[in-house]
Amino acid sequence: MPNARLLRSCAAIEKGSLPAQNSALNALMSISFDNASNCLRIARTPGMIQCLLNGLRTGTDDSRDGASGVLCNVIYYNKEAARLVLGCDNVLAMLNGLCKSRDTWSAYLGVSVLEACCHQEQAVRNFPSSLHSTPGLPWPRRALASDLP
Repeated sequence: MPNARLLRSCAAIEKGSLPAQNSALNALMSISFDNASNCLRIARTPGMIQCLLNGLRTGTDDSRDGASGVLCNVIYYNKEAARLVLGCDNVLAMLNGLCKSRDTWSAYLGVSVLEACCHQEQAVRNFPSSLHSTPGLPWPRRALASDLP
């Protein structure tokens, strides 16, 4: 998908009607599923990550579900794209807030994105140790034998 089409998708998600938002999110989910190069293209599109994060936090249930699906695919299928998403300002705080939400759907969406991060353990491990100790954030890591009951 050419960059111009990705930019139009980003604009549709940010400012389009609900059908346009959902259509753009569905298209991004389709092209990002099991396609590392498309995931990286999406992550490198100017404004796209922030657009998806904003949609995850403030959209309708359908658009939040779509934004979560795209972010999960982008993070899961491409390590460099995962680093780009996780390197955004306040992304961990935002996901932490979703996970702690009293709204079950918000918590589910936050956990879904963090679960995709578990697949990219290397991307997570490369962040400064201060990010790994974010209070209340269930940081993905491999369980150690000493952690088991």
